[in-house]
Amino acid sequence: MLKSKKGQAFIKAAFILCVVVSLSGFISSPVALAGGFLFAYFLGNPFISFHSKAISWLLKLAIIGLGFGMHITETLATGKEGFSLTLFSIIATLILGFVLGKLLKINKKTAHLVFI
Repeated sequence: MLKSKKGQAFIKAAFILCVVVSLSGFISSPVALAGGFLFAYFLGNPFISFHSKAISWLLKLAIIGLGFGMHITETLATGKEGFSLTLFSIIATLILGFVLGKLLKINKKTAHLVFI
């Protein structure tokens, strides 16, 4: 990791550029998520003092955004037909998140937020 002031300034600028590109819609959400994970893993978080506050707000906004994207009639129709698929997906996601967290030796809370 770059320790000099110039290196830290570069990492901060690269982080802000990645955020702008991710929010612009030029790349898909899964690619942005994977890119953010790799950036933080290899270069670290340059804004660690804002970390917990940003996560709190971003999670709240993500949940609100998911709610606005749903139509109640489609949700109910899909819910009746896809209950078993939903249950399988949730179980598979939990298992995969647990396994990846252990393999990559990531803190339990961080792995839960990233993978689950």
